[in-house]
Amino acid sequence: MKCPSCGKTIKEGNLYCDKCGTEISFVPEFDPEVENKINESLSGMAQNLQDESIFYTREMLKNEALEEQKARKYLPIYIAVAAVFVVGFLSFLFFGGKHDALSYEEQAQEYYVEGNYDKAINSLYKALDSTSKDKVSERAGILFKIYGYQHEAGYDDDAEETLDVLSDATVFDEDTVSSAIDTLISHYESLNEYDKIHELLVNCKFDSITSKYEKYLPTAPVFSEDSGEYNEVLNISLYSKSEGSIYYTVNGSDPDENSIKYSDELVLEEEGEYDIRAVLINSYGIMSDISNEFFVLENIGPAAPEIMEDSGEYSQSTM
Repeated sequence: MKCPSCGKTIKEGNLYCDKCGTEISFVPEFDPEVENKINESLSGMAQNLQDESIFYTREMLKNEALEEQKARKYLPIYIAVAAVFVVGFLSFLFFGGKHDALSYEEQAQEYYVEGNYDKAINSLYKALDSTSKDKVSERAGILFKIYGYQHEAGYDDDAEETLDVLSDATVFDEDTVSSAIDTLISHYESLNEYDKIHELLVNCKFDSITSKYEKYLPTAPVFSEDSGEYNEVLNISLYSKSEGSIYYTVNGSDPDENSIKYSDELVLEEEGEYDIRAVLINSYGIMSDISNEFFVLENIGPAAPEIMEDSGEYSQSTM
């Protein structure tokens, strides 16, 4: 670099000229041609940016216009679809879906009040399905409601099946089973279906229930003699603590109301085998279990003679 005053070459890093002492300025010399080129470049870039901005603005306005035109075109369709949705929702709410916000049991109650037993019963079955099997008491309550609706609607067979379910002592507690059996027995009594009562009680494991209905559970007859071999005449009596008539056979066949009716003790006085079976039938026509004893008589000889007169003193001749 040269000194602007004397023209001497200035060493790099010096701030003054060694020859004339002039201060050296490090501001670059101004070149008008360079400035003009820079200005031209900047002007060109500004123009390009302005043109590009105008392009995007025009495109955006064009797209907005197309969207607006499309919206106007499809507006009636949108309105129609919205109207259908609103009508469908209101119909569902007021005609089909008004119960869905309620519990199944509340639905059932509403249907029952309306007199629609079928829907009421179906709602209760949904409530039953949604109730855990561990909640036995709640399930029993729902089943009793189902029975009530079925009974009131005249669905007697369905009502009977529901009570049969409730009488299962392996599932429900004693109070539930007792209530179900009481209701079933009243129903069977009204129809004179005593055999069904007997079957129901035979399968019941609660003594408190069976003892209450002993009249429907006749006990089997009891023999006065046990099975075995005998060499003497046997007199056999039959008895039972239940009221009713005893019927028996001596040939091993099962007795019924057409067999020999027991009225006095059986006398076995001839050699042979006797397979005696007996049953009690009460006033309801219910048969008890059959009792059975097997006897063998041998070497008993003829029957001993009977003396018509008793021992004693007589004042006249006698036979």
